[in-house]
This record gives sequence, structure tokens and C-alpha cells, in this order.
Amino acid sequence: MKSLIVFTICLILTFSCKVSDGSKSAERKTVDIGYAVEDASGSASSANSVETDETIQSLSQYLRRVPGVRVSGDDFGGTVRILGGSSSIAGGQGPLFVVNGTKWGHSLPDVARRINVHDIEKITVLKTASETAIWGSEGANGVIVIRMKK
Repeated sequence: MKSLIVFTICLILTFSCKVSDGSKSAERKTVDIGYAVEDASGSASSANSVETDETIQSLSQYLRRVPGVRVSGDDFGGTVRILGGSSSIAGGQGPLFVVNGTKWGHSLPDVARRINVHDIEKITVLKTASETAIWGSEGANGVIVIRMKK
């Protein structure tokens, strides 16, 4: 009897680059949608993101600044709901939290206990089915991608 072991590796890459034509230079904004990076200027993506801010003291405060995200309660007893995206049939779970490319689950309190908000570089919220497709059924209620500072 032969056995087969399958490994799946998910990577998230986010970057912006400067485009130069000799005399002018312009920064090109990109949107990380989980499985690809799109040019933000022509993107039909509904992904929203928030950059780091020293005045924010909790993960729930970060998430409240993202359009289309509703947070009830605080970090240690709260829930998160993403508006304007798809939702699962059961509807019981919140969005999937992905930190530096690793799934951390659906619980705001669990994620808030494990990270230092001052180490957050950027939070991106993926809402639509095309953006969350790489995460499968776990991403049916949206995906919150958190990139930590290096």
C-alpha cells in the first residue's frame, strides 16, 4: 500500500513599487487579495486596509477604522462582522484572521491576546468571494489579513 502526503503552502505577498520613466517617478499602489496582488488604480476590489498608527491601543480600535467592519465589544470579549461581503450559510463564525500568512482562527479575543498592537504594520480586510477564495470555506465570512512589522 502506498501513502501520499500532500502539503499546502499559502503565502501572502504585499508590496508597492516605484515606477520611473527617467524624469518622473510615481508610486504604484497594490492590493493584496490573498492569492494575487492587483494594481489598486484599476482594481474592482473591495479590500480595505489601515496602516499603522501609534495612537491605537487595541486590535478592536484598528478594526473600527476599517470601512465595512463592525466590532461589538472590546478585544477580550468582542465579535467582528464584515459588512458588504459574502457570508456562510451557518453564519455563526466571524471572519478568519490571518497573521503574516498563517491562519489564526475566527476569534477576536484569541487573536488580540496573541499580538502586540504596536507591532502591526497593516491590516487588510478581504470581503468578496473572489478575494477570500484562497481561504476556502473558512474565509466565507471575510478574511482579516494582519501584517506585522519585521
